[in-house]
Amino acid sequence: MKKRIITGLVLILVVGAFVGGIFLSRALASGPLKDFFGHSNPPISGNLIAQEISEISQLAVLRYHYTDTAKSSDTARFRPWRLKEFTVQYSGEIILGFDLRGFKNDDVTIHEESKVINITLPPVEILYHVIDEKNAEVLHQTNLILDPIQVQEVYDFVANRKEFIEEKFVGESLMEEAKETAKKLIKAMVGNFAGIKDKEYAVVIA
Repeated sequence: MKKRIITGLVLILVVGAFVGGIFLSRALASGPLKDFFGHSNPPISGNLIAQEISEISQLAVLRYHYTDTAKSSDTARFRPWRLKEFTVQYSGEIILGFDLRGFKNDDVTIHEESKVINITLPPVEILYHVIDEKNAEVLHQTNLILDPIQVQEVYDFVANRKEFIEEKFVGESLMEEAKETAKKLIKAMVGNFAGIKDKEYAVVIA
């Protein structure tokens, strides 16, 4: 089982139903904030910061690879003299991150007197989870001459393991690690906006 922190801001472009992601790098210091007319360096406002963050779309921060072994018993085909079952090993990938498309002005608070900008991120969620059922390996199976185990049965069993896998591998520690990574990335991005860096605002991410 492996996990890897995605070290840059990442966009996941969603086309229709989310069936995969196209990852594009985004520079942390993308230049000064602009107003709606394209003028640089407008007054700092929560609305402008929220707009920049929401344009990230989906922020993927942690990629987790896993391998699992499971045993399937086909109870629907149970016979007094046999039990149809197999043991299979398979791998998959989970990507944790944030859906920032709904990020809004209320999520940003600017304290002018203390020069502090508070930003509240949405909850960490699973943006992407795929199981490589095609490369699943059957380690053991019952010897059923009259009713052999079909390849599609193995594929279907593995494909239906997603919910179990998410409960098994995605715990609080992994969620917290993803959140801490996102906080650093958003803080770096916002802290480099013109008008924030120049005036030495402190950026606090929650």
